Amino acid sequence: MWAVVRGELVSERRHYVPVLKLLQGERGALQELAPEHRKRVTPLLEIHPPRWKRVVEDKEKTTRPQTLEEVLNKVGPNLAKALAQGRAFIDGLYLPPAMKMASGEHPLAYVMEEARRAEAQLVPVTSPERAEGYQVAVKAAVAADKLGVCIRLRRAELFDNDLKGKLQRVLEGVGAVPETADLVLDVGQVQADDVNMLSKSIIGVLATLPHVKKWRTITLASGAFPQKISHIDGMEKVPRADWLLWKSIVSKAEALVRLPVYGDYSVQYTEPATPEATIHMGSANIRYTADDHWLVLRGLGLKQHGYEQYHELANHIRSQECYAGRGFCWGDEYIFNCAGGAETPGSQSTWRKVATSHHVAHVLRQLTTRRGT
Repeated sequence: MWAVVRGELVSERRHYVPVLKLLQGERGALQELAPEHRKRVTPLLEIHPPRWKRVVEDKEKTTRPQTLEEVLNKVGPNLAKALAQGRAFIDGLYLPPAMKMASGEHPLAYVMEEARRAEAQLVPVTSPERAEGYQVAVKAAVAADKLGVCIRLRRAELFDNDLKGKLQRVLEGVGAVPETADLVLDVGQVQADDVNMLSKSIIGVLATLPHVKKWRTITLASGAFPQKISHIDGMEKVPRADWLLWKSIVSKAEALVRLPVYGDYSVQYTEPATPEATIHMGSANIRYTADDHWLVLRGLGLKQHGYEQYHELANHIRSQECYAGRGFCWGDEYIFNCAGGAETPGSQSTWRKVATSHHVAHVLRQLTTRRGT
């Protein structure tokens, strides 16, 4: 099965939709993608909700939530750098429904306008249960950009008895048809024990999905990275249940009219961190993707032991059999250089960039070679 992406026919079996937060590390990883990988990746970027930030007010240190203007600062140019000439899905799912820009503009409308100015191609994401103001912003973007829409169905919506009716109402509400719409079937967080039963349920959904041959693309997305890694002492293998679910679906491909595109949440939990949690420093860590698991290395607390310990973690990863080699991608080059002392340990944002860079490259190799399937 083939689909049209950026005006080109691409194999859905080789394409990849990573669900990423619209943050510096993730954007940086996209920016470092090799040219041959860019056309095979369509990220679904989630606008993160306002976080707490440390500030000084009246000469006193305190914390306060970010404003939307701070969350979306330089969003247009940042997107243009990350996407180059590619496109992305953009989702305001986690923005508080009543929250507006200081100007009164809806934040999704603001992002879409800033993207146009920077010549970044965005497809707005919506779903049946979004607020009216959000749907209005999506409809305006669909009309203005002529790039269609992405409909994202969460697990509860996937198994809704009125799925056909809800899809039709969303399409009509934003001025789209299946041929101009991308469909993301997002089952959320999965565990290894869920795979067999969940794969059977998903096969059932795909078999009865309305307009299954008409959608511009269909993606099956899930995530398996744990919410916390504070329980890890040293090194631990974490099963990639999202990839195991995909393998199970692929093994039953002959029963499907259309095999969906693979999507996952990369090296992050499926839900955003709480605003308060983002001000805590945490521990040094490396999240390294292997075929059926992540190798997670966790060091000591950053506040007491600093960032230099990342050198040792990088050296440990470099000695593992699953290490792909310095030439594999930007992230693996950084690990190699950091292990040898030729690179600084960086920051938490840098570490997320490294982990995401390697994860995307590894998934693309798996989809190309069917490695691990």
